[in-house]
Amino acid sequence: MEEMLVKRRSSRLKRCFLIVAAMFALALVFEALTLIGAPVSSVFDLSAWGKKRILVFWAVFVVLYALLWYFGGIRAFRTWAIRISQSWKEVFGKILRLSCGFAITGFFGVGVAYFASLTGLFAFGVAKGIFAFVVAGCLFLVFANRRSLGAYPERVFVPAGICMGILFAVLAPVQPVVSFDDQIHYDHAIGLSYLSSAEYTKADAEMLVYPEITGDPFKHLRFSEDEYGSLLNELNSLGEEYAFSSDGFYSSWGYKSLDYVSLGYIPNAIGLWLGRLLHLPFVGVYMLGRISGLLFFFTLVYFSVKRLKSQKVLVLAFALLPAVLFISGSYSYDIWVAGWLLFGFLRYLSWLQNPDEKLTFKEVSLVILAFVVGLGPKAIYFPIFFLLLFIPKTKFSSKRFAIRYRIAIVFSALLVLSTFLLPFVVQGPGVGDARGGSEVNSTGQVMFVLEDPLRYAGILANFLFGYLSVEQSVTYTNHLGYLGASTLGALPLVALLLVAVTDSGPANYPYAKVRYKIGSSALLIGTSALMASALYVSFTAVGSDTVAGCQGRYLLPLVVPFLALFFSTRIKNENSKSWYNLTVLLVCLAFAVVCAIQLSLGVYI
Repeated sequence: MEEMLVKRRSSRLKRCFLIVAAMFALALVFEALTLIGAPVSSVFDLSAWGKKRILVFWAVFVVLYALLWYFGGIRAFRTWAIRISQSWKEVFGKILRLSCGFAITGFFGVGVAYFASLTGLFAFGVAKGIFAFVVAGCLFLVFANRRSLGAYPERVFVPAGICMGILFAVLAPVQPVVSFDDQIHYDHAIGLSYLSSAEYTKADAEMLVYPEITGDPFKHLRFSEDEYGSLLNELNSLGEEYAFSSDGFYSSWGYKSLDYVSLGYIPNAIGLWLGRLLHLPFVGVYMLGRISGLLFFFTLVYFSVKRLKSQKVLVLAFALLPAVLFISGSYSYDIWVAGWLLFGFLRYLSWLQNPDEKLTFKEVSLVILAFVVGLGPKAIYFPIFFLLLFIPKTKFSSKRFAIRYRIAIVFSALLVLSTFLLPFVVQGPGVGDARGGSEVNSTGQVMFVLEDPLRYAGILANFLFGYLSVEQSVTYTNHLGYLGASTLGALPLVALLLVAVTDSGPANYPYAKVRYKIGSSALLIGTSALMASALYVSFTAVGSDTVAGCQGRYLLPLVVPFLALFFSTRIKNENSKSWYNLTVLLVCLAFAVVCAIQLSLGVYI
């Protein structure tokens, strides 16, 4: 018996050693690939190999492997690979049929794109091609999955969302300040894509310049076809010229490329890294950085809704909002925050939808990890953690587990909060964000609030009344950054509310209770209040009667948890699920197409 235990331990140690060694070899490979894509550094120059970067690569791969092993990802991948190898003929035949189907629908897509160009829409060659791809892709997805659209809407909604997101990513000009603060986000993404000693081209430097924006927000974003073509060619030429390198684990503007906040730039950084490795022209690298964020978000959406028994369509309709599509296809950490918080919340919602299933430590740790990782760029959302406390006692296998569960939730929330408060406590309030104006002073603003808290409470309540109103929903439903908002107004929010009420089922019974609704509403409003207060201190002139800088996109992580509260067991949808899901999909795509057309007409003249 003892010999068997010794052999097992020895075998485990050997396996661990081999895994660690394999991860180190993989780190060396990724370091070589990073140097291959760099503008100046060469893989053949041993002095260019960064020891610190190799260690970071190695640590990341070890952690990822450990997480995948713990949550069953390694086992699932093996099962999938075996299944594919055993039925490769069937898989190949399916791919062939899908390709033929897409080609057939593609002819229709090309026809629609040609008609659109005759009417003056999508005049650019690339835009026409992408529009044709989107039309063909969406039509084919509906046709190919018509039988499973009712039970598995994610198989159609998610790929359709990716198609529409690519359209937005391509139509948005390759310029700085297209989305909110994207020149800053782009700098963060470049720094993280190198991990250390980031190398900037002259084209990168151009994308970091903040243009003068006065009056018409489209002023610096309007082009004729010849002007835009010349601009792209110029950027591609500048992308071949080296400009400068950053210092260590920092970006060009001094932002840390490796910290808790930088987690939000991982998807964009991966796209930039891959684009450089493939030696794409600068515009291709830049676009790939945009699209990688889009793919990341919809991957999370897909795996988030798979476990739900109801309200799938609500989540998918939210993901197809024009503002969500636009932000997911731009340089921003908002989609990282919204994606992971959505994943965690929907995992929690699936617990409520399966009342007979007991919670496991692994399942709980997955949700907590999703929240912790997602809150890196925006720790101010930490009250969302407390939504997890609204869980029936019957979900726990023992009283001890229930106590440990609640302690873990509170501890995780406080841990995330500490990352936000510690710099404030150690360094003091400071002077605030200079972009808010010369009258911004965090220290003075804190004193103003403490001297007259009742007055500030009134200011905050008045601001939230307008900020959370239906009229302001355009800022987080169909607003396209500095490209402006569409003429849809509050229609997308009204449509989402209708879906929230009608996309129901018996699985959500616990969430229909009044105490769940009241508690969740209080937490969501409280989170909005904290977010506004943070900007009042750091971005608003001292003593101002309103809050400056509180943009609608900050509400995106709260939209689905809020809309989920409209679930009611009294309302039953007796319609065919397939036709219901198809109707919602077509309405969402119509909203997105309208915004895409207005974007095209507003920018390209």
